[in-house]
Parts: sequence; structure tokens; C-alpha cells
Amino acid sequence: MRILALILILACLDMRAKASAAVLSPEIQLRLEEARERWRSYGHLCQGTFPSKVRDDSTCDDGDSVLFNGILCLSGEELGCQGVRSALDDQGQWWRSPRRVGGSLESENSFSRDMAAGVLAYLLGTGDQGRAELWMNWLETHGKSEKIKGIKTPTLTQFCTNGKDATCVATPGFWGVASNLWEFFGWPQRSRMQDPYKDFRALGSLAKVVVKALFGGLDGFSEFEVKKAPLGYQLHLKGVQIWLYQKMGRPLIDGFVDVEHSAELIYQRDPANPFFAFLHQGVSDELAVRLLTLCPAEGQDAPRYQWSWERESKEEAWHESMGWDCVFLANLLLTASAKS
Repeated sequence: MRILALILILACLDMRAKASAAVLSPEIQLRLEEARERWRSYGHLCQGTFPSKVRDDSTCDDGDSVLFNGILCLSGEELGCQGVRSALDDQGQWWRSPRRVGGSLESENSFSRDMAAGVLAYLLGTGDQGRAELWMNWLETHGKSEKIKGIKTPTLTQFCTNGKDATCVATPGFWGVASNLWEFFGWPQRSRMQDPYKDFRALGSLAKVVVKALFGGLDGFSEFEVKKAPLGYQLHLKGVQIWLYQKMGRPLIDGFVDVEHSAELIYQRDPANPFFAFLHQGVSDELAVRLLTLCPAEGQDAPRYQWSWERESKEEAWHESMGWDCVFLANLLLTASAKS
């Protein structure tokens, strides 16, 4: 039985090694490099400085920009890194975009857990410890109580000061990812990284019940969550989380969740999503050609207000691609091919 298990493990490792060794053919690589430059020109730069979606009236749709700029940054796109850096104020509070610093454009939810994932991607891509610690210092001094199903919570760490419906609560799942990232760089761990449920301890046995009520049981990272997260932006966020762990070289999360198995599961949920295909299968000419087929063609003039990979594939959101979603995936394919 042990011999069979060992054979299966070795076979799995061999498959992963083969997948990581894949390279793009010279012809496909050249086509993808040329297309990436075209998509960069096609993509909107809000205020001429940072990638964003754009509305039909040509105004910036930058409410989720820190998420998209963060993962663009981790893919190797310096404009994305600049966009995230510019969304941090002098006190250490991050905002949804550089244009929104100070909060004059929104009365509530000036940040969110989605945006926090973008910040973690930025930090992983840059190793920017100075801004990381400034942010943590701000988070540790900002919190408020929530009332959930009649239960008044203790003071919970908040990403913003105007959060509504727990949108800005820093959850145990967030602290778990942050802990792995801080460990990756060898930075000193904060108390909530060492104890992700610290804010909820005062609730005793009700702690996990309240977390589930707040976040629908989809707060952390598990096989259950990858299987149950709704298709669309929520599953995309799980994909971003998987990618972060892959980039950190973490085969297991919390000692038992297999990252590559999670990548397979998310691909099975929506196999037509090219981002999910990359997470599971890595680089291939087939995936590159699919990207070239889906993304804006030369001379195309269409709405640019979708990050296509956060939509369920049957919506065919790539017809309204913002362009930067295509740059992101092209970066992943070209970088993976170059490293093989």
C-alpha cells in the first residue's frame, strides 16, 4: 500500500515537473509579445497613470483598481505596482485607487477584502516591507464592532473607517494569507497573523459561527470553499489566492490543503476560464492561442469595462475586455515560458 502511495506521489510530481517545463513555441511567443503591446495600448490609464476600466462616457471605472493593479504588479507589470503604491496615504491607509485617496468619491466601503488581496499581491511582487509595515500599523489601530444576527461582535480590525455590511472586516482568512506572506519574506509576524481568530476570541464557542454568518463560510482556503464559491468574482478571488500560494512555493496551506489539487478543482469549476487553466495546467501554445483569440483584436473598438477572468465564462465578458486582463495573462504565460 505504501509503495502504491509512493508511486502515485512520484507520478504527480513528475506531471507537475513536466507542466512547469513547458515552453511556448517561437512563433506563438512572438505573436503573444506583439499582442501584449497592443493590449497595453488598448487598455485605459486613469488620469494617464494607472490601469483601470473605463465607462461608456470615457470616465474611469476604478473602484476595484487596487485588486487588478496588485495582480498586474505580481505578473510583472510596473504600472500596476505604481497604481497600488499611489493608493496608499501617508497614514498607512490603502484606498481603492489613487484617484480615491482621501475618500471624497465614496461615502462607504472605501476599501474591501478584494482590494486587500491586491495589496498582498503587490507586496509579494515587490517585497515592499516599508509600506507593508505602515499598513499593518494603521490596521492595528482601526477597528469597530459589528452586529451580526443579533450578536454584537468585539472590535474587529477594519480595512476602512466607513465599512458597511462587514465589507472592510479583516477576516481570519486574510490574516492566514498575510501570515504566509510575512513568513515568506522573513518579516516579523503580527499577533493576528499568529492567531487569525484573535479579534473573535471574546465570542468563545460562537467565534466560528459568527465568522460563517459574516462571510458565508467562504472566508479561508479549503477544498470546500473552492468547490462552493459562486462562479464569477468570488471564485476568481479563490483563484488569486491559489496563485499567491503558488508564487510563494507553498505546496500545502495550513499543512493540509493541497494547492495544486485546489488549482485542479477551480479549473474543473470553469474550464473555459484561461486564468484557471493556467493555474492548473501552466503554459502551453494552446492556452496562448486561446488568449489571442479571446482578447481584443487589432483595430477593435469595444467597451473596456471587464476584467474578463472574474466573470463566469458563459458570460463571454472578454468581448468587453479592459485590455489589462489580457496583459496580465500574457505576462503569466511569457514569464512561465521564459523560466522553463
